[in-house]
Amino acid sequence: MLIKVKSFFSAKGEFLFFCLIIVLTALPVLRFTFFPTLDGPAHLYNSNLLQTLLFRSDPVIDTYFKINTTPVPNWFVQVLLPLFNFIMPAQWAEKILLLLYIAGLPLTFRYMVVRINPSGALLSYFIFPFIYSFMLHLGLYNFCFSVILLLLGIHYWISHHSNLGVYNFLVITALVTLVFFSHIIIWGVLFIGLFFIALSVFFRDSVVSGSRKKIFQRTLLFLVIAYLPSATLFIEYLGWIPKFWGSSTVPFDEKLSWIRESRALIALDRAKESFYTSSLFFLVLSLSVILIYRKVSDSEVTAAAKNFFRRAVSFLKTFITANDHFLFTAIAVLILFLQLPSTLGFIIGGFVTEKLCFLIYLFFILWIASKHWQRWIKFISIVVILWIHLNLISSRWGSIKELDENARECIAIAEKIETDAIVLPVNYSVNWLHAHFSNYLGIEKPLVILENFQANDGYFPLVWKYARVPDLRIDTVPSDGLCLKWPSNRNNPVQGIEYVLVWGDFESKNDACALWLKSILAEKYRLMHKSKIAGLYRYDVN
Repeated sequence: MLIKVKSFFSAKGEFLFFCLIIVLTALPVLRFTFFPTLDGPAHLYNSNLLQTLLFRSDPVIDTYFKINTTPVPNWFVQVLLPLFNFIMPAQWAEKILLLLYIAGLPLTFRYMVVRINPSGALLSYFIFPFIYSFMLHLGLYNFCFSVILLLLGIHYWISHHSNLGVYNFLVITALVTLVFFSHIIIWGVLFIGLFFIALSVFFRDSVVSGSRKKIFQRTLLFLVIAYLPSATLFIEYLGWIPKFWGSSTVPFDEKLSWIRESRALIALDRAKESFYTSSLFFLVLSLSVILIYRKVSDSEVTAAAKNFFRRAVSFLKTFITANDHFLFTAIAVLILFLQLPSTLGFIIGGFVTEKLCFLIYLFFILWIASKHWQRWIKFISIVVILWIHLNLISSRWGSIKELDENARECIAIAEKIETDAIVLPVNYSVNWLHAHFSNYLGIEKPLVILENFQANDGYFPLVWKYARVPDLRIDTVPSDGLCLKWPSNRNNPVQGIEYVLVWGDFESKNDACALWLKSILAEKYRLMHKSKIAGLYRYDVN
């Protein structure tokens, strides 16, 4: 039996098994028509609007939207998705995008692990629970793809930083700039990671050598210059920021519990998922403690080191070994995690704590994967990781299925809406993932959907043309007339809102806003679609 297991986990057999896990991981995307996320509908809707502005003649869409020319650090997927959508339906465009990520992250991580530890391929399985992270379910596709770019950037730097030339400089600069246009946090963390690689090599090889010092200074200068183009864009971006959301913080003790629960991996149901994600924490912690114990046991002080400084340096030279820069980067990200607020306006956006929590784990498992382990520890780790990963997917399956049904209902409702119509969504759903579901209405036809947070923010490729937007009204009621608010310009001619989509448990609501809206809809609008979760009303001119 043991011989069969060893034979299966030969280089070829083990990689086929790794690919099989990728296929199993992709099942939630392959099985359902949609894999709904919080921001996913908005990405698809704005992708369709962007195509309309660029390749079609549509005076209505041109009246309401324009392309954002500011180089904001959030464009990577917003360019990639319309390219897919140009040659295939929206649902397949998003599916291909997600499949690229689901396959790209583990393969890139494995590529990195084998580069730093040729015998550590089995440790690359650690990445699987990180694929369906909280950020993916939020629909933060730019962040998800930026993690792949982060790994590629670090891999390239490890491979070439000791032999830098013009070609290497151009590649690193291009990678850094691409990361900037993907996600600003990853852009900053990439710099930290590359810096610690250079510092670690310098410190391990020589502390006092003048030639090594010059090499380190030249490497650091190379890195700074490679960052100059994107840093210039960042400064321009800071000068453009139109508003500031303010900041929100997470208490220190709660942040510690987030690390203990691997909070960045909990997506839909904390009660169900925290048991598995906490198991991941204890596995990573156990392996980290073993590594630290090994390091302390193997470290020594040379007899010639008489004063404290020389003794400390002598100890660190044996304590710090190859690839410990991943540990230093993890510690640096941990400090940022503990110090930065969870939301910091347009500078670095929201969900900062969750993103940094994800990155702490990423660098810790890279550090673990870079070390030598006995085969039995590897096999136990694989079993635990796959148990965590597959149970997390299984626990979310029912929710994904229900969300897919909701998304397909939106597509059916869209068939009842005329092209170029104006739609006001009103959301009464208690499911936080329904926040932007109305955007599914506009993924295949040009519509003006008045719930479009991406156009509101100015942080994405499209923005509202507020100067040309009409004075939009429900019957005679203007924006913010009672309790609802939508894009409108009272300096322009009055125009009625043609459709109202009510989403969620509207019938049971008896607050002043709901009663007012029910009255308006009953008097001025005609019901065109009714289900348990949605109601579509059209303005009745008669």
